Amino acid sequence: MSKKSSEKDDCNAVSEKKLNREKGAIKGTLSRIETFTSEKTVSKDTKITELQVKLKKLEQLQTQLNKISEEYCEIKTSEKFETIQQDIEQINERIKKFVPIVQLPIDEISLWTDSTIVLALIKTEPHKLKTFVSNRVAETQTLTEDCHWKHICSKKNPADLISRGCHADELLKNDMWFSGPDLQTDELEDNQFIPDPTYVDELKCAVTLTCNGYNLEFYDELFNRTNNFTKLIRIVSFIFRFINNIKAKECHNKVSKYLTAEELHRSTEFLARVAQLSEFKAEIDALKKGKDIAKTSKLKALDPFLDENALLRVGGRLNNSDLPFESKHQIILPSKHKFSTLLFEHLHKKILHIGARGLVHQIRLQYRPINGKGIARKIVHDCIGCLVLLKKMICLPASGQLQEF
Repeated sequence: MSKKSSEKDDCNAVSEKKLNREKGAIKGTLSRIETFTSEKTVSKDTKITELQVKLKKLEQLQTQLNKISEEYCEIKTSEKFETIQQDIEQINERIKKFVPIVQLPIDEISLWTDSTIVLALIKTEPHKLKTFVSNRVAETQTLTEDCHWKHICSKKNPADLISRGCHADELLKNDMWFSGPDLQTDELEDNQFIPDPTYVDELKCAVTLTCNGYNLEFYDELFNRTNNFTKLIRIVSFIFRFINNIKAKECHNKVSKYLTAEELHRSTEFLARVAQLSEFKAEIDALKKGKDIAKTSKLKALDPFLDENALLRVGGRLNNSDLPFESKHQIILPSKHKFSTLLFEHLHKKILHIGARGLVHQIRLQYRPINGKGIARKIVHDCIGCLVLLKKMICLPASGQLQEF
C-alpha cells in the first residue's frame, strides 16, 4: 500500500510541475501578444511592411498559445481548465480588436484549423448539438460570422513540427517554421472533407415516433367527446394541422391562422371514412383487392366503389349527367354510427328545422346514408325546437267569421 501511495504522490508532483511550467509559458505568451496588440505599437504612420510582420508574428504567437493550451488541458483539473479558458477568451477579444486597428484593405478573413471535428461543428446549427458544445459553437459562429473557415493538413501545420518531434538542425532549415505555410496553394474548403466519426457523438439524439394501426377506442372516444358536429370537425382539423406543422421542415410551410375550408372538408371526409370502416370494413377490403362485394351485403344494390381518398361512394348510372361529382356519387354512411346522427342534426338545425323529407333531400346532395328516411324521421321527432314550435302553432286562436256583404 505504501509503494502505491508513493507512486501516486510522485505522479501528482510531476503533474503539478507540468501545470506550473505550462502556466508560466501561457503568461509569457499572453504578455507578448498584449504587446503586439496594444494601440501604442500601431499608428497611422506605421509602414505596411511593419504591420505585415506584426500580423505574421501575431499568428505565430496565437499558434503557440493554442499548442500550449492543448497540452495544458490534457491534465484534467477543473479550476485550471477554467483559468486557461478565460485566458483564451481574452486573447480572442484582443485579436478581434487588433484587426480594425490595422488600417489595411481586408477583402477576406480566413481561419485555418487541422481539426475536421471543429469544422464540422462550426458548420452545424447550434440547436442540433448538445448543450455544452452548442453554447461554444454559437459563440464561435457569432465571432467569426464574416470569416471563412478552412482546413489545413498536418503537413502544412507548423504546430505539428514541434508536437510530433523535430530536431533543432531540421527546424533551422525549415522555411515553414519561420515564414509559415503556403496557404494560397493548399486550401481545402470546409465542404470538401469527410467529418470525423466522433462528430456524431456531439449531436442530439433524434427521436422518431411512428404510429400505425386503427384504434377504434380512440375514435369512439373522439365521437363521444361532443354532440356538436361543427365542434367535432374543428377538433379533427386542429389535430391534422398540428401533425402537418410537426412534419413541416421550413417555417413558411407551417400554418397558424384560422381554419380554412379545405382543412374542414378534409376532416369531414376523414370522419366519414372512419364511420365507413366501423361497419363496411369487409366491403372496403374486397374492393381494395379488386373483388366484388358479397351478394348478401346491404351495399350490393348501390354498386359501390372507392375513390382516390379511399371513401366508399355510390356507383349508379349518372356519370354523364351535369351534376357535381358529390351529387352523382354520394358518400355512403352507416345508419347506426354517431357521425350520421350528428350530420343529420347539424343540417336539420342549419336549415331552420326542416321536415323529414326535406332533410333527406339535403343529405343526399352529398351523402347516401343507409335507412336515411328513418334517421330523418327520428331526428325531427326528437327535436325539442320542433316540438316547441308545433305547440305554439296548435295554440293559435281560431280565425273569425267573415263580414256579411
